[in-house]
Amino acid sequence: MAKATEAMTEKQQTYAELTKAFESDVVTSARRSAKLAWLGCILLGVVAVAQGLAIFGLTPLHRIEPYVVRVDEATGAVDSVAKLNATSRTETEAVNKYMVGKYVRAREEYSAQLAPVNYKTVALMSASPVANLYHEAFKPENPKSPLKVYAGGGNVNIRILNVSFLGPNIASVRYEKTIRANDAVTRSMWLATVTFRYSNAPMSEDDRLVNPIGFEVTDYRNDPEVGG
Repeated sequence: MAKATEAMTEKQQTYAELTKAFESDVVTSARRSAKLAWLGCILLGVVAVAQGLAIFGLTPLHRIEPYVVRVDEATGAVDSVAKLNATSRTETEAVNKYMVGKYVRAREEYSAQLAPVNYKTVALMSASPVANLYHEAFKPENPKSPLKVYAGGGNVNIRILNVSFLGPNIASVRYEKTIRANDAVTRSMWLATVTFRYSNAPMSEDDRLVNPIGFEVTDYRNDPEVGG
């Protein structure tokens, strides 16, 4: 009987030891699984963040820029109205358009009040040969000079409709001219072809206020638009 009891006790001790060992293995395995799960979650999080950053970085490549088309009711001219940005118009092109438009406006518009300002602007923005031709055409002795034509009163206004480029330094300017003189108003369409460059010639501070970047017209042609 004692031997049977002793054998039972040894079995119970062995069972208890096995149970403890099993429980220890289960806990260890659970902890290991938890660590692996956390590592997996962290890895997935890193991948998700990387994908998000990649998509965010590619977003500008697929951006759609809307634009507006404007149609002139009187002439039927079509022009696009767009903001100045890197995808619609370069900064250099915008500056060139501004300077060409400023030159044509100063050269073709006329009023007794603005004549001295416009004359100086054209002179400062023209190469010597072009400036000399303009000076001769503007002399009061010239019967076609605006000083002669509008001596009794009147003015000329222009509205630039479009500035396009035929080459890197050649611009075509389409504009409407409105003449008010002798109680009459006449309108006509014109095309000015302007060849230009930028000069580094020395200039006074006062002249720089008129032509700050040395814009210089080397050839100028002005023709009435066919059918205009």
